[in-house]
Amino acid sequence: SVVPPPPLSAGSITGGEGTLCQGKAITLHSTASDPAGHQLAYAWKLNGNPQGSNSADFSFTPNNAGDFQVEVDVTDTTDANRKVSSGPVTLSVKEYTEPVISSFSVTPRELSCKGENSTSQLTVAASGSACGGNLTYKWTVSEGSVSNDSSANANFDAKTLNFDQSSGQTQTKSVTATVTITDETGKSVTKSDTISVKCEPEVIRLSDIVFPKNNSRINNCGKRILVDEVPAKLTDPNYNVYLVGHIDKDEAKTEGRRGRRAARALDEARALNAAAVLTGGSGTCAKVDPSRVFVDWVGDDQTSEAQPGLCGSSTRQATKERRSSQVSDSDKFRRVEVYIVPKGSQPPAAVKNAKPLPEKTMKALGCPK
Repeated sequence: SVVPPPPLSAGSITGGEGTLCQGKAITLHSTASDPAGHQLAYAWKLNGNPQGSNSADFSFTPNNAGDFQVEVDVTDTTDANRKVSSGPVTLSVKEYTEPVISSFSVTPRELSCKGENSTSQLTVAASGSACGGNLTYKWTVSEGSVSNDSSANANFDAKTLNFDQSSGQTQTKSVTATVTITDETGKSVTKSDTISVKCEPEVIRLSDIVFPKNNSRINNCGKRILVDEVPAKLTDPNYNVYLVGHIDKDEAKTEGRRGRRAARALDEARALNAAAVLTGGSGTCAKVDPSRVFVDWVGDDQTSEAQPGLCGSSTRQATKERRSSQVSDSDKFRRVEVYIVPKGSQPPAAVKNAKPLPEKTMKALGCPK
């Protein structure tokens, strides 16, 4: 008698592990087998509906979320009576949703183009669906540059903006910061906010006017700064000039009497004489509007760095001085600082107590010889 072959092994349906997503293909595999080694035929069903695959592998792409049931009938191609079924197995397909931004901030939203208050932190929090995969971030700004631009936390530096510092006027720019968040399907969401950047015009410091010991007379090198360089800067009506007088620790605090003129503090005399050369308007003096000149004197306070304007240095050609007016680097603390300051701006820290020019004193000084 003929011995019938052993029954088919139904095996199982494998595949479909992990997160199953709407719109993404799912591949399954039947592990059914025939101990007799005959060729097998496969008839797959999806939610009870026959599918066209005659293979141990079956793939389908769900176009919606929900539960899907898959089963397979396996038949011996040489003996239709030898049949076995696997399943059904239930596959839970999740819905795809686009990324969502839950929070977005720009802190602070008002910046300066320089100094400590020149950076903003850009922060975003977002979530995507399980079917969207990992999120990627991209920050952009309408002007300037942003660092860490591919993370959820980026930084904008207002110092990367370009401003015309020669205008003498406060300028403001509005910068748009935008983040684009993209998931693995290519779907993205964006969010923007504006940053206001204010740029105050810069204070210009010229070389210090340097004096011989116990002397307040402006020498020829100092006059070149006051007559040639300062008026050229003040052609812009948006600037004023500040003069700050100093003495060195080894100098007399008060200038001696000259004829009938009362004694005056040496640092004050230096500042006023410099102002007189700027405003005297005749002879070897310039003709700057006195209302644009402010003076201060701070004794032997040397907290500001000395920047001596010495003729004969690398930046200024030598000029002949009277013997009593000759100076060197050792005199650098016997000085008047010169600042060109935008109107409406705070003068530098070296200016302690700025004062307008005293009209009677300036008239008496005239154009110093």
